[in-house]
Amino acid sequence: MEFNKNHLTVYSNLPQADYEGWLSKQESTKFLKKWFSLKGNILFYFQKSSDKEPLGIIILEGCSIATGLSFDCASYEIGGHIIKVDRFGNVNRATPFEDIERKELNNRESNNTEC
Repeated sequence: MEFNKNHLTVYSNLPQADYEGWLSKQESTKFLKKWFSLKGNILFYFQKSSDKEPLGIIILEGCSIATGLSFDCASYEIGGHIIKVDRFGNVNRATPFEDIERKELNNRESNNTEC
């Protein structure tokens, strides 16, 4: 299936995102805050939460997630993109990446079971 820019823009603006919120995305040598919206296996990012057209997308299908933790945040490398999740908010709230990791692990475990 093929998508063009218009298809993705329309999809990014549909209601009912799986997760939405501010994350920091590495741009060159520094991290910049972006508004992220996860819909299915597509992670959209915007300059502001009110923007209608995404700055970019990260397709999560086939990506592996590498995690790193520091005192104040968790960082994830997804398909060559580095994303930071602020830990000062609700520390007990699972991030979308933790949910994706859990699903990925469950899929691997279910595929390794013998019948």
